[in-house]
Amino acid sequence: VSTQSTGLFSSTFRCSSSFSSSFGLSRRPALSVTYKGTRMSTLNHHPTTASRAPKITITSGEKTPLKNVLEKVPVNTGVVLFQYVKKNGAEATYSSKLESTLAEVKKGQVKVFYDALGVAQKTLFVVGLGEENQVDKQHIREATFHAFDKVAAEKLKTALFYVPSLKNTKISSKDAADAFGQVSVLTNYHFDKYVTKEDSKKAFVENATLHFETEGEFPSAEVNNSLNYAVTIAKSTNLARDLANERAHIANPGYFAKLAAELAAKDQQKFELTVLDEKALQEEGLNLLYSVGKSAQFPPRLVLLKYTGDPSSSKTFALVGKGITFDTGGLNLKGTSHIETMYLDKAGASAVLATMDAVHALSLKVNVVGVLALAENAIDANSYKPHEIIYSKKGLSVLVGNTDAEGRLALVDALTYVQQKYKPNTIIDIATLTGACIMALGEHLGGLFSNSESLSSTLRTVGSDCHERLWPLPLLEEHKADLKLDTADLSSTGKGNGGKASMAATFLNHFIDDGVEWAHLDVAGPAMYNEKRLWMPKYATGFGVRLFIDYLSKQQ
Repeated sequence: VSTQSTGLFSSTFRCSSSFSSSFGLSRRPALSVTYKGTRMSTLNHHPTTASRAPKITITSGEKTPLKNVLEKVPVNTGVVLFQYVKKNGAEATYSSKLESTLAEVKKGQVKVFYDALGVAQKTLFVVGLGEENQVDKQHIREATFHAFDKVAAEKLKTALFYVPSLKNTKISSKDAADAFGQVSVLTNYHFDKYVTKEDSKKAFVENATLHFETEGEFPSAEVNNSLNYAVTIAKSTNLARDLANERAHIANPGYFAKLAAELAAKDQQKFELTVLDEKALQEEGLNLLYSVGKSAQFPPRLVLLKYTGDPSSSKTFALVGKGITFDTGGLNLKGTSHIETMYLDKAGASAVLATMDAVHALSLKVNVVGVLALAENAIDANSYKPHEIIYSKKGLSVLVGNTDAEGRLALVDALTYVQQKYKPNTIIDIATLTGACIMALGEHLGGLFSNSESLSSTLRTVGSDCHERLWPLPLLEEHKADLKLDTADLSSTGKGNGGKASMAATFLNHFIDDGVEWAHLDVAGPAMYNEKRLWMPKYATGFGVRLFIDYLSKQQ
């Protein structure tokens, strides 16, 4: 089956010989694929938003007078000076003309000088980093955001970013390049593909030179590798943002299946793809996932994309993403002011598919399965109902406590299926699962539930370092007891009104096999912001991609 370019991945997908023959196609196998059900439809949509990653060049050298820097850069090139905050108004390093300003600049503040130091048509941006001995990766991230945001506001497409000596800071040039690369790409992101007037779109920086002031030998190769790593992941994070931000009439379950097929076709040796359509879901006993999506215009899918980066290893990781492409709430219908942005309820699956893109781009030496539990929770005469009792893939009967708690139903069938098919050692699921987690933690960090102290600790450390932060929440025996019923094996929602994030996580935990290390990330807050915060835009943020890649990189 040939596919069109989606703007995300561009390739040709051919099915295995058994599938091809049933449609009269070539019997030549080209990709290891299991597609259970009907033929995949052709995509028909607008091209996606470009990642807008700036072209970044790294240079280094000894300390240079600022006026010389301004004179050397081309016209219409901004010069950004990252400046340490001075204590007690201490004298600044540079020209006396700027001395007082440089001494007074505050952390996160940007001051702009036109025709700076008498150099015509050159604009200087002074960005406060913070006190020198306190500067770390987060300081660089924030300063990079403020710099890119201000340079773009001045309609400059090219800029030189001057980093003073890092000798007395908490950060290396390698880590600074990582932070700069990550945030430069993420700051440039704007979901404006449907804006028809080009002059109405927000400007962004297209070219950047990152210059390090050095004393002695500069680890050029190491710094460039760090930059490339960060930029690659940030591009995939922007892909996750695009997928989550795309509206449900475009980004439906079949759309995700098609994109997974196009990604798989990029590397036929390393990828294995399985797609279950609505008929196959019923035949395989994934009744919960099927029930969530059976009333929709676009039928449900389960997508499993396995990447084998280390054939010699017996260890397999699974990333499972909730992909509710639009959540009406079902018969427990969402109200106005709650329903409008429910195209974002696929942020978990978006992060997983984008992570698989980055895993391949970075050629990570790990074996990982990306699982997308895809459904549109809609309403018609065939809708599943509150208190309906449905058998799960695992065989446990589940009483549907609320049709607006659909994500957990889709996830548990996906969790069971991936365990039966691939027997992963470690599973991490990611889902915009509960409003209760937002109430507990806000939008700044995700809830972390796990059956493994080691996995929980590692994810928290990785998340803190990459600024995709997690906070541990409990799974108690009392939560298990609250899910038990006389009429079915489990309630999907439990009793009472409190602890709903823990209750949802405990429900998922019932479907994790003995001996499997598991973590559940409830990212209802950080995956979809109500307002822009620094480099994290309003709506889809792409939360989870950097976290997953940094975690998997440590498992190589």
